[in-house]
Amino acid sequence: EAALSLKRVAERFGEVVDISAYANHHAFSHLPSWVAEDRRERRRLDVLESKGVVSPSEPYVCSVCGRKCKTNLDLKKHFRQLHERERQKKLSRMKQLKGKKRQRFKERYLDKNYKYEEAARNLIT
Repeated sequence: EAALSLKRVAERFGEVVDISAYANHHAFSHLPSWVAEDRRERRRLDVLESKGVVSPSEPYVCSVCGRKCKTNLDLKKHFRQLHERERQKKLSRMKQLKGKKRQRFKERYLDKNYKYEEAARNLIT
């Protein structure tokens, strides 16, 4: 959003020919404390679920295909083994195609992939 706003402002002064952004490695490695704490808590809960100490009230459901899993770790494993692999196959297929075929392939498979993106955002991050 910020980059697009900057571009719009710059376009008022004339044609934008090139855009570059620079940042040091610390800019990408910083994690807010509340995010780190949430992840730590999730990891603790995952360990307890895998040991059988804690069981969820309802099973975890894959938001892409609807499969039910007993633990969050099982759901992550299912997602990585099935949906991530499937997505990588589609992306590599798209990289091989050129021109109109590539455009049609992208429209048919990747543009409608909002279910995958939403599930990946919730599970992986």
